Amino acid sequence: MPNEHRFKNRADRRVRHTGSVHAGHGDAGRTRMEEVLSLIDQIITACTTNDKPLTEILRQCLVLASELKSPTLHTLAEKELSGYSASDAKEIPNYRFISVSAAGDFESDGQHFARAIPPASLEQTDRWFATKIKLFDSIGYLEALQTEGKSCPWSDELVHKYESLIDGAVLLRAQQFITKSEIVAVKPLKFLAMKRHAAPARRLMSITGQAGSQWKS
Repeated sequence: MPNEHRFKNRADRRVRHTGSVHAGHGDAGRTRMEEVLSLIDQIITACTTNDKPLTEILRQCLVLASELKSPTLHTLAEKELSGYSASDAKEIPNYRFISVSAAGDFESDGQHFARAIPPASLEQTDRWFATKIKLFDSIGYLEALQTEGKSCPWSDELVHKYESLIDGAVLLRAQQFITKSEIVAVKPLKFLAMKRHAAPARRLMSITGQAGSQWKS
C-alpha cells in the first residue's frame, strides 16, 4: 500500500532523527531505535489491514507510548481500552458521536404498540436523543457489540416529558438504537484521529515526532 509505505518512511526518518540526537550512536541506542521502528511498523500495518482486534493494537500503543515517553499517546490508548468516564464528556473524540434512531413503547386503551420517534417531533434541544449519542464504552465492549448492535433507554424524566407525544396514547418507555454498522465504524485506530486508515497513521506519526524529543536510552 503506498500510504502505508509513506507513513513508515516518515516514522523511520523521525525516530532515526530523534534517536541520533538523544540516544547516541552506540549499539544499544541503535537496537532500541530499531525495536521502536519495528513496533511502529507493526501498529501501522495493523491499522491498514484490520488483521488484529483494536484492543490488541491499543496495547501495542501503550508500549510505544512508554518507549517514546508520550503521555498523549498513553492517555488516548488507555481511555480507549478502559472507556471514558462522565467527567471525560468534553474530551470524547468526535468519532464517538454516532448516529442513532429512537423508538418508543406506547399504550392506548389498554393496547401496547411501538412507534419510531422522528427527531422533528421533539423540541430542538432534545432532537439529539433521536439522532446522536456519545459512546463512553471501552473499545473491547464496542467490538463485542458488532454482531448485535446496542440500545440505550431514555431517562425517566425525558419519557415523562414526552408521554403525550402521540394523541390518545401514553409513552411508557423509549430507547435509542445503534446499528451494527455504526459500531463497526468506531475503528481502526480512529481514536488517534480523523478518518479511516491514512489519518490514524498520520496522527501516530505526529505524536511520534513530538514525543521523540523526550526519548533517551
